[in-house]
Amino acid sequence: MSVGNRIRDIRLELGETMEEFGKRFDTSKGTINNWEKDRNKPNKSNLKTIADVGKISVEELLYGDQCTKITVENKLFENLRRYIEIKKRVLKERIRLSDDVSTFLLSSIDFKELRIKAVEDYEEYQKKINLLEEFGELYISENFVDYTYAKYLKEYPKSDTQGFEDYKEKEWCVLEQLLDNYWLRIDKSNEEYLLINKSLINEILAELKQIKKS
Repeated sequence: MSVGNRIRDIRLELGETMEEFGKRFDTSKGTINNWEKDRNKPNKSNLKTIADVGKISVEELLYGDQCTKITVENKLFENLRRYIEIKKRVLKERIRLSDDVSTFLLSSIDFKELRIKAVEDYEEYQKKINLLEEFGELYISENFVDYTYAKYLKEYPKSDTQGFEDYKEKEWCVLEQLLDNYWLRIDKSNEEYLLINKSLINEILAELKQIKKS
């Protein structure tokens, strides 16, 4: 749908004739007709007025697709939140495992110490997640400031709304790779933790078998 068609739809929704609509802009019926026929476009001021009247953004009036409402940085922040949520779920699973283990041997001094260590590990892991999130937010803020569809079209004038969506996905892939690499650097102890955790689980199972026998 063209800009002219969207202007016409807004006018019709208002129930106004071209002449009545033209009075809003102190212009003639002929000018409104030219807008609706895409012979020419309203100036910036009139575009803003039409968009306000139609309760849409200027970009939506000009380009018409819902994806134009979401800037590149908004899309990246949205994906970053999902990415961080996954890390937090892993963290919750770690602490859940520690809680489950603790219920078996509450009277054990060693286990109490291990529980304290688990809490410390939890706090350390949370700090790493916070660092990861800060890194992602900083990257987005430094590289994308109000990167709208209009700005995108200035850089890629022959593109369209699908190209804008593809661009957002491409930029997320770049950021996701950076996040993965950054995480590996700040969580080098991850493999070591898993090995210790596996050894601990084996010890617990052995102790449980002994308890059952006695």
